[in-house]
This record gives sequence, structure tokens and C-alpha cells, in this order.
Amino acid sequence: MMSKNVRILLVAVGLVLLGSVSGVTAAGPVPELRELLVEAGAEGPVIHLRSTDGMETVHYSPQPGVWVVEMPETSWSDTTAAVYKPELGIDRAELSRVEEFGKTHSRLTVWLSAPAELNLVGTSDGLTLRFSMLDSKPEAAVAQVVPASAPAELATLPQVVSRVEAPEPDDVATATGPASLLAIECTRSGDGVIVELRGDRALEGRSFTLPAPDRLVIDLDGVINRVEQYVFPVGSPLVQKVRVAQFASSPNPVTRLVVDLEASADYHLTSGPQGAVLTIGDLGPRVAPVATQSPVVSTGTTISNINESGSIQVFGDEGGVQPQTPTIEMVVPDRQPVVVAPLAEDTSAILPERNPWQADPSQLLEEAAATTELDFPDSATDTFDITEVETDEIQFTGDPISLTLKDADIKDVLKTFSALTQLNIVIDPEVSGSVTVELRDVPWDQCLDLILRINGLDYLLENNVLRVSTVTKLTREKNERAAYLAQQEVAQPLRTVVKPLSYATASDVAGLLSGDSYLMSNRGSVVVDERTNTLIIRDTIDRVEGVLRLIDTLDKPTPQVVIEGRIVETTRSFSRQLGISWGFSSINDVAHGNTTGQRFPNTIASAGGVNLGGSPDAAGFLAMTFGDILNTFNLDFLLAAAESEGVAKIVSTPRITTQNLKTASIRSGLQIPVQTVANNTVTVQYVDATLKLEVTPQITAEGTVNLKIDIRKQQPLQAGQITGGNNAPIQTRDAQTELLVRDGGTTVIGGIYQIDDETAENRVPGLWKIPVLGHLFRNKEINQRHDELLIFITPRIVKY
Repeated sequence: MMSKNVRILLVAVGLVLLGSVSGVTAAGPVPELRELLVEAGAEGPVIHLRSTDGMETVHYSPQPGVWVVEMPETSWSDTTAAVYKPELGIDRAELSRVEEFGKTHSRLTVWLSAPAELNLVGTSDGLTLRFSMLDSKPEAAVAQVVPASAPAELATLPQVVSRVEAPEPDDVATATGPASLLAIECTRSGDGVIVELRGDRALEGRSFTLPAPDRLVIDLDGVINRVEQYVFPVGSPLVQKVRVAQFASSPNPVTRLVVDLEASADYHLTSGPQGAVLTIGDLGPRVAPVATQSPVVSTGTTISNINESGSIQVFGDEGGVQPQTPTIEMVVPDRQPVVVAPLAEDTSAILPERNPWQADPSQLLEEAAATTELDFPDSATDTFDITEVETDEIQFTGDPISLTLKDADIKDVLKTFSALTQLNIVIDPEVSGSVTVELRDVPWDQCLDLILRINGLDYLLENNVLRVSTVTKLTREKNERAAYLAQQEVAQPLRTVVKPLSYATASDVAGLLSGDSYLMSNRGSVVVDERTNTLIIRDTIDRVEGVLRLIDTLDKPTPQVVIEGRIVETTRSFSRQLGISWGFSSINDVAHGNTTGQRFPNTIASAGGVNLGGSPDAAGFLAMTFGDILNTFNLDFLLAAAESEGVAKIVSTPRITTQNLKTASIRSGLQIPVQTVANNTVTVQYVDATLKLEVTPQITAEGTVNLKIDIRKQQPLQAGQITGGNNAPIQTRDAQTELLVRDGGTTVIGGIYQIDDETAENRVPGLWKIPVLGHLFRNKEINQRHDELLIFITPRIVKY
């Protein structure tokens, strides 16, 4: 594709030269395109472009088999139209409306099935394009500027020219910067739609869908949008239209493609070597990537042979021969040659900056943040990257050019910039001087700024008119204008209005209006009526209208948030106990007739045993006693076995509603009295055993909620008691944090997981080691307790 700089200069130069005609009459009506017809000719296809009047045109061939016809100052009701006649040798002929530097012109692009020569004839009712198909590569691609049906004669022009050099093709072909999206073509196929994205290399993107209405969004990372059309109507039962725009320019360019759907549908994005293919709906077999032809950098054109008759011939490069560096020659006043060359480096890496004096086209409004999920940075270090918020450095966005001037009159140089930018220019009579500069690859707006500053000049831009004058004069005019406006404000009558407020506090708004805000003039005043929450404002008419608009913006209901907390506690316990107790008792006395027969000791009574954990109080036990017939000797045996398992779950859910940036709290529970004695004085203190939620919400512009939370649960521990005290201890569960949560989202702000496992064994030394019988002399006890605590929070913005 021909370099945009060269194409703009080509059209601009043609307009400037054709506009320099002597004896030009008053401008007639703007030609309006009516009809595009295609028919077969003797040597190839013929295209008839009908219009209401004759047209000035510039045509060129950016690559073999492709011809472009530029028609400045023409009107056309549609945005784009295309004709397909492959049987006649025309793959596609597309008529489009293009806006560049605030000017609208029409462009006809013809893609031929084979290289061909073009003979363009201008008529009173339009144009006729006759193509001569070539069997081999064309010797030369000839283009020319076609005058209208009644062309005026050009005045005799000086022979000093300026040269504009286009970059070599290899400069773009070897680009390693961002990729470029060059064209978009939508095709209906059965019940589906195929969207072909043509680029200078493979294109890859991220996709997501948006509801209400249904939309499909494709973000092409590292891609610059070079498609001049923004909306592509489709009108199928599945797809309404396709929109494209530059979503982000720096640091990483992103091109966003939005497909407006009639209903949700399946889609598939396939990357190819020269672009990508998006298929929507049921197309049967999977569509393979379409291999689009790599864009060929324009080899340029040469405008030369400017003679007295006013004819301008434009010659292209010869087919099959490596193109020479193309040039564009245009007439300038009799000064030193002015050399202007576009940037000859990686032009594909240059962001497509718009004219700073022209309003940017409407961008797509859909944001990826409209999805319901919260996106977080991939790396925590991204949050701490250095971001430049403000700079005093002037940002220049023009296309880079090279400029060589030596003693050139500054007025002639300014006229050259006017032709380049398509801006009207008014030069003050006090402007004079010469310019000598040598600049390489500098934005054209920076070149203009430098040239004006070295001559003590500056400019003012009013709509599409650039006014150039001295700095002294412009400064004086600004001061006089400021003094005039100040005196005009003093002379204005005062107006008094009464403004009642519904949601904002009158005193707070009055504080914003007064003081150092400069929202009111020196003669203005504001009075607050606290009883009716009303402002009494007195100021000039202009100031009062601005203040009322500001108050209407501020007097809005404060958003409210419902915050719901949830404390979930679960406890799992398990215990097992197995124990054996041994005991014995014996007696020797007269009653039983088994004395010892000795004077001392004559009677003996003894008892003993081993307790390994068994107890008659256990959940399961077995007790046995073995004795003789006189019951003088007894052997006691106690077997105790118990096992218990428990699960407990406690859910506490405090909920509260509050306004944005207002702290709210809710508490439920009891207060435990605690008595203390000091110096014979009894003091009673109350300790809270409550469930409490305290929160301060802040609603962000993105619809998320920033929460400052203090949630606490305190309860008496009934089963526990502090040694030496009479009061039960207080068990506390507490969490304090600040976090960001999406509207309606639930997040875990904290949790505690506690495990208590105990295993104990009681045994008789030595005896427990006896095989098999050793189990009779030992006891094993197992206790397990698992406590789990989770705290959740859910904010919901109240919808009015």
C-alpha cells in the first residue's frame, strides 16, 4: 500500500497546483457521485463513474494489478460500495469516502485479476476508466492528474522545485514493530458470517462476549489500526455490523474489533500468515485461514513536466525492475530547494496519530471491564511501575519529515505547510524573515513550531484556520482580550437565584463555591438557609448558569451499599478410651477363723490395685470380682471402653446498609458482669460477648466497592474456667482488613484452621511388655479436635 504521507502529499500538491490557476472563476457546486458501472471493453474492463459535474482526479498504482483514483472535493451519500466482476477481470472495485486533515474526498480502488494499464478520461458527467490487460509485467504504471471537462490554464510558474522522497520498500517490509490491520472484509456464508482481517503479518487476539445487547469483542494486541472505515454493515440474521477502532495506542497498541450480534452464537478466530479469519455461526467444515497477500509498499510517483499548458503527468515505476526512490516535484517560489522526505525507517511501527487540529473519530465504548469477573494484574510488580502523570514537554504527533532550507522566505515555507496539512492559513503582515534549517525525521508540527520560534512567531488555531503572527502581537492581543472580558463581566447585571438542594448539604456546597475555588466572580455571593437546605446565589448571568450546572451535578443521591458478613465455624471432635483396673483385698481375723496364730500380728487386713484409666463412670464398662468362700480374699477386675464423635457448625450472618464513605456498625450479643475487689471496694465491669460488624464502604468509578472492615465475634467459653477465677473466659474471633470487591461478589477475608490431636497410654512397668497378656496391663486414650473458621464478606450496591 502506498505510504500515507506520499498519498496525502500527492493529493495536496495536485490541489495546490490546480488551485493556482489564473483567472479562476467562482467555485461551482461540489460534484456528486451518482453511479458506478462496469462493462467489457476491447482490451479489458471499462468502468464508468457517473457524477453531476466534472471532477479533478489523481490516480496511481500502489502495486501491480491495483489502481487507486483519488477524487478530492466530491460528495457521495454512502460510506462504501463494492462491485465484483471476476468474469471481466475485476476482482473488486470499491468506492469509499475518506477523511484526511478535515477534508472529505472519494476514493475508487480497483483490484484486477492481472496487471493492466489505465487510461482515464474525464467527461462532463464523470470519469471513464479503460484498462488494458497485460500478458507480461507492465513496462510502466502510468498515472496522471485528469483535469475537469473545461480546465483552466495554469500561470507560468518558476522552475525551482521541492522534492518529496518516499521510503524504500524494504524499509517497511523488514519491519519488526507493531503489526498493522490493513483491511476488513465481511462475507455471509449460509447461516454464518466470515470476517477476514488482513494485515502485514499474522494477527492474534483475545476474545470475550458482552451481554445486553449481545456483542463479540476481539482485542488484537500489538496491532495498529490502519483501516480508514470504522463501521462495516453486515445485515445478516446473525450479525448486524462490525466496528473497529484503536482501543489503545501506548505503550502497547491494541486494536479492538466489536461484532454486534442479533443473538449469542459460536465463533472461532484463526490466525493466518497475513492476518486472521473470524468465523461466526455454523459454517459446516472449519474455515482455514485465508492467506492474504502481503502489502506492497508504494514505489511512489513522480509529478514532473509542469508546463505552461497546465498538464501534469505522473509516472510510476517500471514493472519487473527494482523501483528507484520515488520523488514528487512541486513548484515553490524562487528560493533555495526545499527537501522534504518522509521517515525512511520502520514506518509500520509508527502509531497512526491523527491531526491534532482535527477531532478524533468516535471510539468504541465497550470496555473489557464490563465483564462480571474482576481482573487483577498478572504480576504484583506491575502495580509499582513508574507512570508519568503530567509533563511540561510538548507532545508532537505529526508524521515525520525531513526538511532542508537555506535562506527560504518564511511566508513561502508556511504556504508549504498549509498544503501539507490542508489547513487554511492567515499570515500577519508583520511576519517576515528567512529560514535555514536541516532537520531529519522530525514531526511536521514540531518543524513548524521550531521555524516559528526562531523567527519570534507563534500561531493560533481557530477551527480550520491557522493564524500566524509575532509573539509580541499575540501576547498583546491575549492581554487585551483578558482585560476586555474582565471589564465585560464587571458591566454585566447581577442575578439572584434560589436553589433548593435535595441530597447535598447546603453548607457543604456553599463551601465549595466560596473561597479559593474561583467559581464565582468577585461580585458574587452565596447565602445558606439551613432550615430549608437552600442556597441563595447572586452573581452575573454567565456565572450563575455555570454554578447551577455544577450544583445539579453535585446534588445527586449518595450511593448505598448493603454489606453482608458471614462467619462460619465448624468443629469436629473424636475420642476413644480403653482401660483396665486391677484390685485386691484380703483379711485375716478371728471372725473368719484365719488368724496368723501369732501374738503379733494376729490379724491382717490389706487392699491394693492398679488403675490404668478404667472407671465405672465410663460410657461402657465391665466390673468383675473373684473371691474365696469366706470372702477373705477378693480379686477385682474393671474393663472400661468408650468412644465419642461430634460435629458442630455455627454460621453467624450480620448484615447492614450504609451510604458511600459512611461508617456503619451492627452488634448483637450480651454483656457479662465481672466483679473486682480493690481496697474493700467492689467494682462491676461489663465485658462484651457480642457479634459485631463495622464497615466503611467506598464505591469506585468502575463499580467495585472498597471496604474497610472490622468484624468480631466474642462468646463465653462455657466449658472452661480460669484457675483461681470465678468467670468463664471469653473466646474471640476477630478480623480487620481493607480490600476491593466487585459488586455482588463474595470473597474470603480470613480463616483459621486448628487441629488438636492427642494420644496417651498408661501402663504397668514391665508387665505391659508380656506378649498378649501385656494388653491387660496398659490403657490407650485418643482425643482429636479440628476447629475451622472462615469469614466471608459480600457487598451489593443498591440500585435506585
